[in-house]
Amino acid sequence: MDTLFQSLYTYTQLYQEHLATYLASNRGQ
Repeated sequence: MDTLFQSLYTYTQLYQEHLATYLASNRGQ
């Protein structure tokens, strides 16, 4: 269960990072 939570947390971090990059690139256009 702890490993599942850790994987979910890592996925959330990567998702937020990707989302921030996506929004930044859209703002640049």
